[in-house]
Amino acid sequence: METSDQFLKQTLDAFCDPVILVNQRMQIVFVNARLTEFLGYTSGELLDQPLAVLIPETFREQHQEYAAAFMSNPSARTMSKIRRLWIRHKDACSLPVDISLSPLRLENGFYVMAVIHDLRHYIDMEQALRASEEKYRLLVENASEVFYQIQLADDPKEWKTLYISQQINDVMGVSQSDVAANPQLWLQSIHPQDLPKFTKAAQEVVATGEKKPLVYRLLNRRAGEYRVIEDQIVPLFDDSGRVVGLQGAMRDVTEKELNTKAIQTLTDQLQHYLTKSPTITYALRIQGRLWVPMWKSENIYRILGYSVEESLSSTWWDTVVHPDDLESAVACSSKLYEDDSLTREYRFVRKDGSIIWIHDEMRLIRDQNGNPMEAVGSWTDITERKKMEEALLTSQENLNNMINSAPFGALIYELQQDDTLLFVAVNDTACKLLSKERGALLRSNVEAVFPLLCQTEVPSELRKVIRTGSKFYTDQLRYKDQQFDGVFEVHVVPLGGKTAVIFFRNISELAQAYEETLEGWSHAMDLRDKETEGHTRRVTQMTLAIAQSMGLSETELTHIRRGALLHDMGKMAIPDHILLKQDTLSDEEWAIMKKHPVFAYEMLHSISFLRQALDIPYCHHEKWDGSGYPRGLKGEEIPLSARIFAVADVWDALRYDRPYRKGWTSEKVLEYIREQSGKHFDPNVVEVFLKIEKN
Repeated sequence: METSDQFLKQTLDAFCDPVILVNQRMQIVFVNARLTEFLGYTSGELLDQPLAVLIPETFREQHQEYAAAFMSNPSARTMSKIRRLWIRHKDACSLPVDISLSPLRLENGFYVMAVIHDLRHYIDMEQALRASEEKYRLLVENASEVFYQIQLADDPKEWKTLYISQQINDVMGVSQSDVAANPQLWLQSIHPQDLPKFTKAAQEVVATGEKKPLVYRLLNRRAGEYRVIEDQIVPLFDDSGRVVGLQGAMRDVTEKELNTKAIQTLTDQLQHYLTKSPTITYALRIQGRLWVPMWKSENIYRILGYSVEESLSSTWWDTVVHPDDLESAVACSSKLYEDDSLTREYRFVRKDGSIIWIHDEMRLIRDQNGNPMEAVGSWTDITERKKMEEALLTSQENLNNMINSAPFGALIYELQQDDTLLFVAVNDTACKLLSKERGALLRSNVEAVFPLLCQTEVPSELRKVIRTGSKFYTDQLRYKDQQFDGVFEVHVVPLGGKTAVIFFRNISELAQAYEETLEGWSHAMDLRDKETEGHTRRVTQMTLAIAQSMGLSETELTHIRRGALLHDMGKMAIPDHILLKQDTLSDEEWAIMKKHPVFAYEMLHSISFLRQALDIPYCHHEKWDGSGYPRGLKGEEIPLSARIFAVADVWDALRYDRPYRKGWTSEKVLEYIREQSGKHFDPNVVEVFLKIEKN
């Protein structure tokens, strides 16, 4: 370029965006400082090189065709073009950009100026939106509650179900498509005696705009029976704040055991915003204390609707900046003199009256004496980015509202780099159940909130949920503080990334009721079998003592206790004339008696609450050498809990009188157990038992 063009080079060098100037042969004749920063090249490495060196090889042929068409078209010499493509960094990676091509006629010929705008930020925003949607999808798919939306009408009989989640199949025995085919199917399935109550509650929600809990009966059409439903009815508002429908979450509380707890929201689907961010470039010259526009790029007409001539008016900027933003935009102008650069965001009013958000970047050019002389800058349309930010904020608010309206505790936790687990979101119900303020829970260590977790396998399971995407469930999480001592049912679901959500509820009363029921069953069995008074209690205590000494966890001890209480439950199926017979049993009678472990398994295995306690009732008559029954298991094929119980059961049975013999002395019992080590009993269990007896 000639010396007469030095002013243009200085101006382009001050641009905030990367700029390339190419001649008619598409050779690079100038690059500004911003471009060398952006792509990692020096200007010397690029000057006189074909523009194609900056185009990734995959797109190079297509680019050359486009460039040839642009240069050969006479109209290209009077118009600007914007093109979305990838550009090559010096380290060979490809960067997404918008390139604005503008004709430029100088004294020494015709050139094309390419202004480059980096699109990486907008791609990151799109990925953030996708991640947010993925979290919502995971919550919906893993919720155990049924979520719904109802469209209202003047007559409640005409209310229609707009949406109902797939879990309706578990509660009603119908599919989503069944409800879609008959939008009133769900409402028609409410018990006739409860329908007026539901209608009244729903109308109160519409009238007051406040959520309302409700319990009613709902017909399971597959099972042909009514289920008891706990519902949380919430108003659905339009943009004006008017109630236009109802939404809620219902769960089946008929069953004594709920395997999962979940949370779900009915939010509007987020739309993906495809960003297109063309840039208007401009130059200003200072006159006195005022900035006078010198130049604007021609794409200002396409973006804002104003011609270049209109935009060069000294008062134009003041009239197109949104009135609510003008004062703040002017107030920060002094930073341009302090820092030689200025970045600000405000709104422009287009000529057609529409509003767009602008990201304004300015660079100050000083003369040789350091006095402000000119400024160059760019206006970038960031309307789509602002919409994305608002969408993300709305989704976060929706997530918080969903969590806070849930009828059970919900805690979202995050795995930190140091492997600790911190709570990042909690709902009101969780605060109440844990008797803690929200501030005391947020950013708190999970193990500090649940200190008893340190004694269980739960912390490792919480980390496993995040690392593997698996789920975790327990009904034996003990929580104790100054105000609460009870048991939580916990269901943990991954949310993606390094976060997961813990759903929990207090089942202390339910757990206590289960334990008392088991003790009642055990006592009834002792009475029928005419066992020695206290046999089951003593053998249970000894079994737990051995298991604890062998290092079994609290959760395992709970299941062992239940199994010990129910060890002879299968004898309920043995006829009295065999069970209570004083004489020796015949071969046929003995064959029936030996089936009682199988009967116990058949009676109890369908009860999920007792499934992990079945090893003792089913296997306590197996022997270490394989001579036991019912399956002839040998060695470690026999579950550890059953091996432990076998020692405790024989120890107690031999010490006390039975109708057919007197009890043995302690020394004789211990000698017998030593002698049966490796035959009837596991030698390791015998060793632990003898240490306990000695102490």
